[in-house]
Amino acid sequence: MSTAEQYLALARDARAAAARANLPHDRARLLQQHDYWLKCALKAGTRSAQAG
Repeated sequence: MSTAEQYLALARDARAAAARANLPHDRARLLQQHDYWLKCALKAGTRSAQAG
């Protein structure tokens, strides 16, 4: 599994946790984590495309 795929899995997990969160501030924090992991995946994918 590539680094980008690992980041996407983390983003998916954060999104799923946000859907289960009961408190609005927990949901917001988890959605911020989701966005962060998506940005990391994009950067990792871009780096691997440039290297390949």
